Amino acid sequence: MRLARVRSVDQLIYDATAERNEAREAAQIVVNGFTHYLWLADVIDIAAEKIRLDKERGKAIVEAGKIALKLANADFVARAPDEVVEENRARLKAAHDEIARLEAALRRID
Repeated sequence: MRLARVRSVDQLIYDATAERNEAREAAQIVVNGFTHYLWLADVIDIAAEKIRLDKERGKAIVEAGKIALKLANADFVARAPDEVVEENRARLKAAHDEIARLEAALRRID
């Protein structure tokens, strides 16, 4: 508890036969088949975190759009070295992965 800087730890028993209820406003981690939740509502400002995540998501969308436009340019793809084209494809995939990660984070705390 000292390392985590928390005042208390509560253990909740999850009934696997009950309808699954994803915890809102909590970080989740699965260890040895058990899902552990760290409730963040009392630790961070959820509204501010939503704004931050949404801002990051917007930046990632803009970045993905720029890269997609570059790759959609047939002249760029034809003239650029193969490694530059592949680097841009990897950057586009990374941007899409980041967008998906941020959207999942926003859904978890919404």
